[in-house]
Amino acid sequence: MKDIKRNTEHTSFFLLILRRIIEESLNELMVLRNECEIHDLLKYRFMSYGIPTQTRITLTSDEFPSLEIDLLCENKIAIEVKLDANFYDGFAQALSMREFYGLNALVIHIFRKPINSKIIRGISKLSKLLNIPAIIVDIKNGKIVM
Repeated sequence: MKDIKRNTEHTSFFLLILRRIIEESLNELMVLRNECEIHDLLKYRFMSYGIPTQTRITLTSDEFPSLEIDLLCENKIAIEVKLDANFYDGFAQALSMREFYGLNALVIHIFRKPINSKIIRGISKLSKLLNIPAIIVDIKNGKIVM
């Protein structure tokens, strides 16, 4: 139980740092063309905060299928990045990261197009049901929505 509490506290602190990094990167995010460029930007920002980060790595095991991770940070925090994707995209991968590989997973949804309230509610509900933190970034309006 003590380890679970420590992991939750660490993940919460990490989310605060991640939100700050995204806020600092909103202008750059506006001009990036694809998820790989976003991975590279976030890795650079994490490294500037002293957080070791790897991008686009593949985990393998004898028991489960291979799994690609967009960003893997210290303390087993894995980030799945989605750009202009469906509201449900990324959650199955994050769930697999957590359940198959024991990682603390989260999803970042970045939208360049307008976001309606149904999308926000859908991401929010999945995040709560699956206990997978999610961040929604509205590039068009230059803000973090959730």
